[in-house]
Amino acid sequence: MLDHAALLIAVDDFDAALTALASLGIVPSAPVPSVIVRARLGERYGVRPDQLDVRLTHASLRSDAGADRTVEIFMVRRTPELPPGLVEQERAFELERHFAMRLPEPDPIVIEGLRWLLRTRAEFRWDGGAYNPHDRAAAGGTSVLYFLCLIPDGSGKIRRERLEVKFFGDYSTITSTHTNTSPAGADLLLDLPRPRAGDGRPGVDAAAVVRLGWYAVRGMAEAGRSAAGRSRLLGRGRGGSWRGRDGGST
Repeated sequence: MLDHAALLIAVDDFDAALTALASLGIVPSAPVPSVIVRARLGERYGVRPDQLDVRLTHASLRSDAGADRTVEIFMVRRTPELPPGLVEQERAFELERHFAMRLPEPDPIVIEGLRWLLRTRAEFRWDGGAYNPHDRAAAGGTSVLYFLCLIPDGSGKIRRERLEVKFFGDYSTITSTHTNTSPAGADLLLDLPRPRAGDGRPGVDAAAVVRLGWYAVRGMAEAGRSAAGRSRLLGRGRGGSWRGRDGGST
């Protein structure tokens, strides 16, 4: 089932960011420490994760209150320790943007089968995975697997689409084996230019907050589709159907 859409924003103050989100009609949950994205950022920019202050909140639209669908917002706090160019690069390329599917009743055999399907049939790459005991702690924490698909956009460029498969509980024995392709290595496949380092804009990343509304609407629309429509999300980019090796659509 579709669980959430996600993105990363840069903020000066977590409370101010939550207030700004609420003013847009988005109801955020109490933020918790991000373990997984903090580690990914640390690897990507060559710094220790404990030098980064990253929190996450699960937010829902007021019109969708009570539903299981949310927007997952990762917030990295601007500090003097932030690596130069981090805010600019993440804003430009949205490297943590993704959609997530949740397995309501996780089973190791089902998880392994899904990994095989995404790797061999949909041509997704492994993009890391881990367990966060803080996220949905009452449910036993959250385990996630990330997948990355690189899709030619027809103009000579490559579009990156990321999918997260999540399930509640500590499945570290599974997520720890989902690291054959490191997040940094996967990003290098795109030959991304590094934006010029700058001071960044003060306060909440306003452009990212605006994009957040778009992701929320898109995510909620996807969630309302039929099960068959949701399954096609595994092999689709924004531009149309995914094309398999034989040229057919799946």
